[in-house]
Amino acid sequence: MNKFQNLSVFIKINVITLIALIALIIVIVLNALASQENNKNIDDLKDRRYQIAKISTANSFIINRIDELYSQAVSFGDEELISKANEEYQVLKRILKAFLNWTEPIVRN
Repeated sequence: MNKFQNLSVFIKINVITLIALIALIIVIVLNALASQENNKNIDDLKDRRYQIAKISTANSFIINRIDELYSQAVSFGDEELISKANEEYQVLKRILKAFLNWTEPIVRN
């Protein structure tokens, strides 16, 4: 501490300015790294997660349609409605199979 007392005021001010400048550079670098990580996360949300949400919503409608068809088939005893429900079910199975293959890296994370 005695070494700092012997220094001139000009040097003391420059040391304080240098410390502030180093701190500013560190903050800017950390901010840039955080911003880069946020951009990666936003791209992931846009490219994958949003698509998953859209597909899930569509699948929900298909499931409701299958439920309605089976309910009508039971109410009316109509074999044609059962076959339509089975067709919808096969469509849903194909979509889910493709969906699971597409989202496999997400499931692993």
